[in-house]
Amino acid sequence: MHHTFHVTTEQGEFVVKHLNQELEQFHTLEVTEAVATAAKIQGFPARTALLCDKKAVFIDNAHAYIIYPYLHGDMISAEQLTPQHIQHMATASATLHQLTLSQPDAPTFKPFMIQEAEWSHYMGSFSHVLTPRLSQFLEIATRHLSAFERLKQHTVVSHRDFTPGNLLWQNDHSFSVIDWELAGWINPELEMLNNAIDTANTESGIKTDNVFCYLAAYKQAMGHLRESPMDLIYGCLGSWVHWILFCLKRQNHDFKPLNTEKMIRQSLHVIDFLLENANDIAKILLN
Repeated sequence: MHHTFHVTTEQGEFVVKHLNQELEQFHTLEVTEAVATAAKIQGFPARTALLCDKKAVFIDNAHAYIIYPYLHGDMISAEQLTPQHIQHMATASATLHQLTLSQPDAPTFKPFMIQEAEWSHYMGSFSHVLTPRLSQFLEIATRHLSAFERLKQHTVVSHRDFTPGNLLWQNDHSFSVIDWELAGWINPELEMLNNAIDTANTESGIKTDNVFCYLAAYKQAMGHLRESPMDLIYGCLGSWVHWILFCLKRQNHDFKPLNTEKMIRQSLHVIDFLLENANDIAKILLN
């Protein structure tokens, strides 16, 4: 939704993000950049924006920008992640969850609301795939809301999009975390499971070993975990059902086009994986 450019000047290399002003999220972006800055001050490898008059969003006439120093590094896809990479990611996420990043204005932790009426309106050409699963989606939605009531009792401010695509690796042992736009409050163990899925979500399916490796490494770094594994699973499942609905809605608008078929296929892989492996996930988290 934003356009990003690599710019080289006499003063150095920069990443310039030209913001989509229709989104009207400038205040939120100031808050999420403040989260990144607070994390960096506490030693976390966050990439932070350059400030102009103490603000991250620079407005010039009818245009708005965020400017970052250019960081050299490589993104490593889920297909290419090694167990060592995944262990470093999980440990870093556990470290992030133990920082003091309290930002009163940070985006709140909310459940995903999934209404039955919306599905028939938006399914369109995907109805043959999704209609047989509608009752499953609605059951997930109900259990997601129930799990949320318990998960919301323990939240922290975190990145909330700690995916392989938002990590720049300087070497096999260290990376920088970029794109803090979705930072806000979340249950840390729910983010743990979300992150574990993101390390394993490939076009050909879910890499089971990646998920289990991430969960085990995070648990080792954090020690005792407090949440019910089933609450975490249904907390995560609700987000994936909601993502399918979001993709269906977005294909009807003039936003940056998504490969809706691919997104739905991968989302169904995640949903099936979580349901089929719930017991194994619970064993890792409870042992």
